[in-house]
Amino acid sequence: MIDRFVHGNHIVGQSQTGTGKTAAFVIPLINAIDFRSNKLQAIVMAPTRELVVQTEEEFYKLARGSPGFKTAAAYGG
Repeated sequence: MIDRFVHGNHIVGQSQTGTGKTAAFVIPLINAIDFRSNKLQAIVMAPTRELVVQTEEEFYKLARGSPGFKTAAAYGG
């Protein structure tokens, strides 16, 4: 069954609030960022304003000790 997922198939998962879904992609992204660089290194898109704000807050909490870390939330309305 794992082999089927490795070869280009999609996986959809759901879980309750507070289970770490945002952290599951924020932590690897933070690990890939070069904090010495001033260049834009990541853009995260979310479908709602609330999720944009939540994601930015999670980034800030998890990377706040990193020198040079900057984040900005942009959303329409």
